[in-house]
Amino acid sequence: MAGLYTPRQVAQAFNVSESSVKRWCDDGRLPVEKTPGGHRRIQLLSILEFSKAHDMNLIEPEALGIPYTGASENQRHQAYNSLVQAITLGDRETYTQLGLGLVLEGRPLAEVLDLGLGATFEAIGEKWSHGDLEVYEERLAVQIAAEFLLRVKMLYPCPEEDRPLAVGGTLSGDYYQLPTQAVEALLLSMDWNAFSFGTNLPGLTLAKAIENRRPRLVWVSISWIDSYSGMKMDLEHVRESARRVGAPVVVGGHGLSTQIENEFPEFQFLNNLRELQEFAGAQI
Repeated sequence: MAGLYTPRQVAQAFNVSESSVKRWCDDGRLPVEKTPGGHRRIQLLSILEFSKAHDMNLIEPEALGIPYTGASENQRHQAYNSLVQAITLGDRETYTQLGLGLVLEGRPLAEVLDLGLGATFEAIGEKWSHGDLEVYEERLAVQIAAEFLLRVKMLYPCPEEDRPLAVGGTLSGDYYQLPTQAVEALLLSMDWNAFSFGTNLPGLTLAKAIENRRPRLVWVSISWIDSYSGMKMDLEHVRESARRVGAPVVVGGHGLSTQIENEFPEFQFLNNLRELQEFAGAQI
């Protein structure tokens, strides 16, 4: 039963007695699975949901296999540097554990995604531009980051149906999946009903989704522009539909240009996920 933890490990992580953890399991507060021999085993997601619901921090995340990254700025800086190194080496386990460790220690998710994901791929792009990275290494890094984002999204229960809706993705010719997935993860952590429709979306189909679903927020990630005229047309479709339903449109990504910003003054152009967190928080 891989990925499951014993009451003793959970007790160590919370710095409480093992009997307390067993009591939480037995009274249903902490969901538990049983081994064929009848021993209690607890999923990481259940531990994290319990932690949030009862406002209890993980004192020793190392007990769950998640390394402590430290409370000082210098230690956190070293942790983010280690993330870059791990993903460029294709070290999936270290990258996931360090990233989750930062989240579990209470670092803002926008910070973890900006510094642990955005900065990571800036470093990878730099290596790529100098010919210091093989194609397979870049593909592996993307796969590791995508799996990490999936694990992050699993930390947050599905929002209630009455929570505000946000939708988005990338437009025609833009196949970069990580930025739009990161936006979805961040908004889910803020209790939005967030849905990324993926990459390479024709503007008309995203516009139709906006009109049919009537979200409170729309996002567009731009990492690559295959055709400026095509991108402009897609954005015009999105703008008109968003205007009809009264939803603001936030746009960000490394593919942005001053020309786009000048032609679409109605949009909110953001530089990073921290700015998105601030903007989306003000919309709730």
